[in-house]
Amino acid sequence: MAGRRLREAVKETLIANGKGEFDDDTHVVIAGLSNTYSQYITTFEEYQQQRYEVTITNSLTSRGWFRRGEKASATFWSAAPRNDLLTEGTFASVEMLMEDRWMPVYDDDDLRLFFKWTAIEWEIPEKAVTGV
Repeated sequence: MAGRRLREAVKETLIANGKGEFDDDTHVVIAGLSNTYSQYITTFEEYQQQRYEVTITNSLTSRGWFRRGEKASATFWSAAPRNDLLTEGTFASVEMLMEDRWMPVYDDDDLRLFFKWTAIEWEIPEKAVTGV
């Protein structure tokens, strides 16, 4: 939605200030930068509803701690994952805090990490290293 609004604003500005060079048939193309996350822009309405936030849930434990053998899941609001080509990327990853950096330890190549349209589920391996 933010991209549509930007495209329409650019088109309206071109028509209004283009001295007849642009009209309603003008096509505006928004091209994103490569290797960035600049395309993640929410509209005011999406921000108010928090439709971009990820919520970690766990029905097995009461304080957000996960144990080996349990299933951790994150639910979120998102567009269809097919809208992002993700070349050289991944849809989901599990990261561990090591000293002062988050390091990936599992990604969607792992058979225990399930990416679904509205959720990511991770069956925590019995041999997983404990950590944050």
